[in-house]
Parts: sequence; C-alpha cells; structure tokens
Amino acid sequence: MPGQVQAQTTPAQQQSQQQPQQQSQQAGSQPAQPGQQPGQPQQQVSMHGKQNRITPLTKPSGLDPVEILQERENRISARIAHRIKELENIPSVMSDDLRMQAMIELKALRLLNYQRQVCSVFI
Repeated sequence: MPGQVQAQTTPAQQQSQQQPQQQSQQAGSQPAQPGQQPGQPQQQVSMHGKQNRITPLTKPSGLDPVEILQERENRISARIAHRIKELENIPSVMSDDLRMQAMIELKALRLLNYQRQVCSVFI
C-alpha cells in the first residue's frame, strides 16, 4: 500500500517464516498426533479402534489336559502308596474287627493296579 511503510525483512527472517509453512505442507492437512514428530507420517487407526501392536512377549501356553491327568494319577498313586505303608505298620494291639478291615483294605489297594490292567484288556 502506498501510505504505509513496510518493514524490511532480512533473508534469515524470510527463511524462518518459510520453514513452518513447508513443515505444515509436508505433514499434510491432518494435524500431528500427540507424541508424534511433525515430519513423520501419521499412522492409520483401524476401524475397531485397536492397533495391531507387535510385542516381544509370547502368548501364554494353555493348560495341557494330558499333563493335568498325569499329575492327577501321580497324586493318587502317591496317596495309595502312603496308605499301604500306614496299613502295613498298624499296631498289633487292635480289635479283631479293625484288624480285619485294615487287612481287606490293604489287599484291595495292592490289587488295584492288577484290576486296572484286567479292566483295560476288556475295554
């Protein structure tokens, strides 16, 4: 304009004014997200709002049913072995009824593995 005095700008000032304009043109019309540098391209967010993230952690392995059954069998056999030891070491000062019941239980526990083998043959 003819009536106004224009302030003269130095080449350094002109260059500093042009840099923000260039950066905004490079970033595109989309504003930069927080935590993102202005010069980097913007990542697309999926429609579901979740991002696919790669982590160094592996998914936890599930429970192995075979291993659980094996542990169960081990516990049962340990309990049977412990009970056999208890019945073998019963005191001799017992009533005849209790002694007879203990001997029956002891023989039944000793025959348990044989019964399982016979049963598995027929099934």
